[in-house]
Amino acid sequence: MTKTASPARPQIDDRADSFFLWIQAHTRQVAIAGVVLVALGLGVWLWKQSRAARERNASIDLLSAAQTMQSGNMALAQSDLERLVARYEGTNAASQAAFELANLYYGQGQFDRGIALLQQLAGSSGDALVKAMAENGVAAGYEGAGKFADAAVHYRAAADLTRLDDERDIYLANAARAYQAAGNNAEALAIWRRLAESEGTQAAEARVRLGELTAEPAKRG
Repeated sequence: MTKTASPARPQIDDRADSFFLWIQAHTRQVAIAGVVLVALGLGVWLWKQSRAARERNASIDLLSAAQTMQSGNMALAQSDLERLVARYEGTNAASQAAFELANLYYGQGQFDRGIALLQQLAGSSGDALVKAMAENGVAAGYEGAGKFADAAVHYRAAADLTRLDDERDIYLANAARAYQAAGNNAEALAIWRRLAESEGTQAAEARVRLGELTAEPAKRG
């Protein structure tokens, strides 16, 4: 007569009985473990709620600062933005506020303050897009201060960080212009050649710039 798999069932039942006996014998430990898991779950939920509330409050303050800027009270807007950046560091609104604040500093000729602010943002943000935009802002600050070689370095850093092809080409074109302004035509030529070959959004300007740069030595000769 063919044997069936039924003899294995008592083993399963035995394991189940053993498990429930263990639970009964360790009721206190199981209860404590359950409380710990609930506490952990509650902690995560509260953290998420707190983070959402922080983002929401930061966004409200950013909107208020924007309205103050539109009213023309730039001194108060600057103060509001400075407070927002310090209080809500790490939020999306604080990142946006940092860009607005840097622009205000640049408009006042305070390039060092704007550069320092955006360098801090570039170093602390975990978002590659924000880091790229911050590096671009740093480069603009150096360019405004007449430090074109430094500007070129940071434009290239922005190009290395971004994942968007069109944006990368824009940053590289900015770097090439800065290199030219700094008198480093060799680096400028290398970038313009790369952009001309890419057939991207900056290709047309790149070909014009290449023509200008390669024609200058011929004129001198």
